Amino acid sequence: LDAEDLWGITAVNATFKDGERTTTIPLVLTTGDEKYGTWEGQANLAGGDTTFSLWSVTLANEQQAKEVRVYGQRVYLRPQQNALTGAAIASDGLIDSTVASFFDRPRTPIVIGIIGMLLAGGIALVSFVRRRQRMNVG
Repeated sequence: LDAEDLWGITAVNATFKDGERTTTIPLVLTTGDEKYGTWEGQANLAGGDTTFSLWSVTLANEQQAKEVRVYGQRVYLRPQQNALTGAAIASDGLIDSTVASFFDRPRTPIVIGIIGMLLAGGIALVSFVRRRQRMNVG
C-alpha cells in the first residue's frame, strides 16, 4: 500500500473480511519514509480456500486516524499455506491494477480536473472566436 501524509504516518492497518470473519493486519513501512512510502503486512490465518475482501485501510498520524473504505480488492487464501500477504492483493478484474493505482494517487484528481478545465476553456475559446468571426462577416 502506498500512502502519503504531510505530517507523517505513524500507523497503517488493513482490515479484511471473508463474510464471517474480520481480520485487521498492522502494516509496516518497507520503502520510503513516513511522509510517503510503501506499507506491507502479513498474517497467518486459520482456515483456507477462502477469498478475503480488503474492506478498509486505517491511516494514522500524530493528530488523527482516518479509515478509508476500499472497493474491488480481493485476495485468495491458499489452503496449503494459510498466509495472507499484501503482495497477493489483486484487482477483481474490472480494470488493470496499473490503471487502478494511477487513480488511487492523491494528485490524480487534481491533474484530471486541470486537464478538464483546459479542454473546456479551449472549446469555449474556439466557440467564442468563431462567433466573433461570423459577426464580423455578416
